[in-house]
Amino acid sequence: MRIGSLFAYEFSSSNDCYVTLVNVNSEGTVNVIAPWDGEKLKAGIPRQFPEQDSLAVLEIQAPTGLDTMAAYCSEVSLVKKIGIADEESNLVDGQKGTDLLVSLMDSISKDHMLFDRQIWEQRVIGRSETQQYNDTDVVSFFSEKTRSIKSRKLPLQINFAYNSADLTSNAKSSLDMVGRALTSDKLSAHSFRLGGHTDATGSDSYNMQLSELRADATKHYLTTKFGIDSSRLEVAPYGERLPKADNASEEGRAENRRVELEQLDLNQ
Repeated sequence: MRIGSLFAYEFSSSNDCYVTLVNVNSEGTVNVIAPWDGEKLKAGIPRQFPEQDSLAVLEIQAPTGLDTMAAYCSEVSLVKKIGIADEESNLVDGQKGTDLLVSLMDSISKDHMLFDRQIWEQRVIGRSETQQYNDTDVVSFFSEKTRSIKSRKLPLQINFAYNSADLTSNAKSSLDMVGRALTSDKLSAHSFRLGGHTDATGSDSYNMQLSELRADATKHYLTTKFGIDSSRLEVAPYGERLPKADNASEEGRAENRRVELEQLDLNQ
């Protein structure tokens, strides 16, 4: 499923039931949806969400990676039962991941007549092989309301050469996209963390210094070129502690030499 594409689900059941749709994306952010404004699905009558005559649409959004989906069919509305019936609620902890969420929904459903449950995975890919995101994707990702209390982190293509904190042309291209997004009306009041990372080559202390230099270089580029207030960008060196890929291969090490963008003021 490619970022920017539109899609819909079709549900059917042998029982009248409330449908609860759950999405856990590759960064652990959780979204819980009650299709059709919480109306019941009628037994034996397939129904699409969103419906064809509806103005609402579902669009594949960042981040890329593997999403886990779950659909529950129950006698009572699970969304209302767990207290997230309104858009402003932030009650599901995305940090605990898919297993916790499924366990939570299962425990609720045991007391409330769960008729059926389906779990599946869907892989989200970028708009192209060379550019995973554009600035509209970044704005949408960080401005969308979710039911997660996890800081939102987007794995952008801001990578570095071995033992270097110099921004490559590809990194600058990605940062131009980030700069446009962070100066947009929707994100201009928000603060972010620039997390610097390295591969596992070298000592822990050296890698901490190198990761800080990478984050500093990224911050300098954004503040200088786009006039972003430096107080909105926090630098965080992680060294080699949070690898994204296997350090046993050159491809994995190259992927780990990176800077990631993380939202700080999640509840604003």
